[in-house]
Amino acid sequence: MRKNELVYLHSLLVLIRQEMFESQESEDGTFEQYDALGVTPQMIHSKKAHHHSAISALLTGIEGGLSERSEQSSERNWSGDTLQRLEDE
Repeated sequence: MRKNELVYLHSLLVLIRQEMFESQESEDGTFEQYDALGVTPQMIHSKKAHHHSAISALLTGIEGGLSERSEQSSERNWSGDTLQRLEDE
């Protein structure tokens, strides 16, 4: 991938991060690895490898956040189903 494509992808992933997690007060360390890198999409003069590392860290954080949300969602659904069954009995 060319550097300008990596920078563009980096920008898109940062937007996804903001959209996904704007409702949460804290991200509980989900993007700690990305934040530690200190590379932002606006740093166009950073090395291609730095943007690649940032993209990998963002993808890992997004994946972790999605799996956490999925687990919480399934726990809530299970609790609701159980409560409904108990009320039906």
